[in-house]
Amino acid sequence: MRRFACSVFVLIMSSAAALASECQQGSATPLKLISWTAENRETPLGTATDIGIKIGNSTDVEYRLLTTSVFIDDALGNHIGGWTVPTNGQIKARDQFKLELTSFGITNLPSLTATDVAITICAESAITADGEKVEF
Repeated sequence: MRRFACSVFVLIMSSAAALASECQQGSATPLKLISWTAENRETPLGTATDIGIKIGNSTDVEYRLLTTSVFIDDALGNHIGGWTVPTNGQIKARDQFKLELTSFGITNLPSLTATDVAITICAESAITADGEKVEF
């Protein structure tokens, strides 16, 4: 069972790294990183890392739904983590919102500084307030 879980984890991380690479190669996005936090906590399953990522909508467009991917790499280019997060709810033009993520296995993240970490945010698709579907 442990071998299966490790294999799934590696597959997910490899897929996330490939998506981050695509995103970093010029995918247009209306989102920008404002700030991030990371904090470890103990759970019955082990140490969990709670990650808060504050994101700003840098456009004059309001969104009802937004699918966002977030990728975290260290300053050496090593992939730390990646998530695709559906953002359901109104995101106003020029407003900010916060993604709350929990992960196991990246307990070193809280000890890293802003210069140690590169966070890439990609908007993949959205529904605007007026109902238009947008692909980025």
